[in-house]
Amino acid sequence: SLIRRADGSMQAAFKGRPLYLYGGDRNVGDLNGDGVGGVWELARP
Repeated sequence: SLIRRADGSMQAAFKGRPLYLYGGDRNVGDLNGDGVGGVWELARP
């Protein structure tokens, strides 16, 4: 789905939560962002 950000732009979301790409992932299947800073987690169905 899409959600509207505070600046008015639209962002992809899953179950109402915004989705982000992790800059440390370089290859298909990389999951390096999971758990970063104790706040990031993978989107799971």
